[in-house]
Amino acid sequence: MSVKTTKVIVCRSCGKVMKDPSDFASGDLAHELCSNCTDEFGVQKRYSQIVKETKEFLIKQLSISDIEAEKMAKENVAKMPIWAHRQEELLAKKKIIITDVGSTTTKALLLTRKDNKFIHTDVQYSPTTVEKPFEDVNIGVFKAIQKLEKATDISLLAIDSIESSLKFKDEVLYLSTSSAGGGLQILVIGLTMFDSASSGKRTAYGAGGVILDTFAIDDKRSSLEQMQAMGILHPDIILMAGGVNGGAVSSILRLGEILQLANPKPKFGEKDEIPLVFAGNEAAQTFIAGLFQKKFDLYIVPNIRPTLEEENLQPAREKIHKLFMENVMEQAPGYAKLKACVADDIIPTPTGVIRALQLVSESLEENIMAVDIGGATTDVFSNIMGDYFRTVSANYGMSYSISNVLKDSGKENLKKWLPENFDLNYALNYIGNKMLYPTFVPQNPHQLTIEHAIAREAISMSKQQHMQMNFNTKQVGFLDKLKSTRDDLEKITEAFYIEKALEAKKFHMHDINILIGSGGVPAHTENAQQALAIIYDGFRPEGITEIWKDRHFISPHLGKLSAIDETLASEILTKDCYDKIGICIRPMNKKWKDNLAVMDLEIDGETSQIKTGEVHYFSNDEGKDRAISIILHKGFFLNSETRNFKFSSDLPIFIDTCRELDFAKENNAMQLYELKDDPAPLENDYLGFTRKKTIKSGVQKHLVELPYEGTILAEIDDEV
Repeated sequence: MSVKTTKVIVCRSCGKVMKDPSDFASGDLAHELCSNCTDEFGVQKRYSQIVKETKEFLIKQLSISDIEAEKMAKENVAKMPIWAHRQEELLAKKKIIITDVGSTTTKALLLTRKDNKFIHTDVQYSPTTVEKPFEDVNIGVFKAIQKLEKATDISLLAIDSIESSLKFKDEVLYLSTSSAGGGLQILVIGLTMFDSASSGKRTAYGAGGVILDTFAIDDKRSSLEQMQAMGILHPDIILMAGGVNGGAVSSILRLGEILQLANPKPKFGEKDEIPLVFAGNEAAQTFIAGLFQKKFDLYIVPNIRPTLEEENLQPAREKIHKLFMENVMEQAPGYAKLKACVADDIIPTPTGVIRALQLVSESLEENIMAVDIGGATTDVFSNIMGDYFRTVSANYGMSYSISNVLKDSGKENLKKWLPENFDLNYALNYIGNKMLYPTFVPQNPHQLTIEHAIAREAISMSKQQHMQMNFNTKQVGFLDKLKSTRDDLEKITEAFYIEKALEAKKFHMHDINILIGSGGVPAHTENAQQALAIIYDGFRPEGITEIWKDRHFISPHLGKLSAIDETLASEILTKDCYDKIGICIRPMNKKWKDNLAVMDLEIDGETSQIKTGEVHYFSNDEGKDRAISIILHKGFFLNSETRNFKFSSDLPIFIDTCRELDFAKENNAMQLYELKDDPAPLENDYLGFTRKKTIKSGVQKHLVELPYEGTILAEIDDEV
């Protein structure tokens, strides 16, 4: 007699039995968590999110009070296996180490228990070891933790721990985030450049992709040129879109045939097939499956342009985002060994940052935008009226992607951030060498000035992508202007709309209350003024805005910690993570004229009149609280509510009343960069990175072949 057994899969968090693909996180049958316990990208929700959702469910089902529902929700969640286990594990530990393995730098944070409470103890840095000759991320982690041991005189690693095999003492809880391994390179194919190809680009950018090239039937290249261009690329993934649902399929299939003949090869030889995500006309899905199923790792998702007027980017973005995160983390050398050391899942660095941002915005109830400038990517996050958004600009970074920033911004935009008479050729050479040697650290004020200039452009372009991908803009109509309580302001500011099925929320840039800068550049400026200027110049806020910076760039660490203890993470975040570095005031007006009175300003009894075309920085070295009064003159606005402002603050005040950016005035007001002597030759600073090589002479042959037999139209000795 045979007995048939059935494997039962339960969610590691809540214990729910998972049977259908819809039960699993992101529809992934290999995932350990259910769809209820994870967000749209398959990452586990925070404790407070699960409590809130459970509370709302209980109120709806049982019609009980808010207080009673919250109590029941916390009791229910506390019984869930994963949360009960985490609290027990945390109580058993005396030290917590959290690392963030970045593309260029590995940062290690140490928390130690004192008086039955964990406190921030130290942060140490070490170069990330993904490049030759190391090619093992564990080495960089090991060295960063060794620095923690030396700085604090606390033993953390086990006696038998070595660089390539991390082991910790029993009293240590180890967690990590990671963004090592570089970005995901995507080839985008659409039917037309304006419609589906444009939607495809927004999808790829929003999911964190580096776009290698974009192809369409109207991209001004012949079929042969498209085929040749596709053939020399080595994408990690191909996104193909095109056609509205129910439309013609012939043009899509034509592009598919060109791709098939081009036969692009994977970046890494061990991969047999390149993943291809098809997000086009539903009527073409059967044909696409027949064309590509044996040649590519094919994924079919809903159409990103179901109609000419409608976009549906989210399903394709989620699929690509999932592949992006897997690619970034899994391909980092030594990642599998690191994964075996942690007490909880390693999460992507951007996920850690956005979780930290959620904690701050929920506690303050403010509209917040934040930027994280990394070596390979620049990520922008926002919390607007309770909705959270994130974009990964994988083309823009400070090391691996630094040349992409220069290419897309242009030399002139770089030059406007450099002091007068700065040698532009020196700046261009520095940027090229930084791309070749991404772990290089600036050695003098000139190099620091170049990196700050690039950071401003990276933030500016990433912010623009963030706004385009997440929000719609609409022309304000005549009747809307008449109905507006401050119609003058509506005429001069752009409105952004958060579109949802049943609602459309509107906001302006002057509604953003706090801007936060994270990453190596703002964290390691020479002074607070430089960090303030980088964040302000990159975002160009309007109205009154507080500027913060991530002091040690530990927001991803605390975002990860929130998965274990949300209260502890929130306390350290507000106390030890962020520095408030200034308040920026930038008024708005429709008609700017020279030497026009903008505002009457009073700071602790000292009054001054600010006129158009001026930049002022009122420092506060003593850090004392000051009473500030602003009375705006006619035609100028800081928000839509009032022209008179009174508040107190211990922060420096930065005021910009220039219609267009004037960096010379900003530099003079804040004394950002004083470059007296010319820098030493650039090659001197790179001696430790470059190896002496002998130049070999000889003949090099380069063979170019068509993917199919062609006709030679030239004779021997013809000039071609």
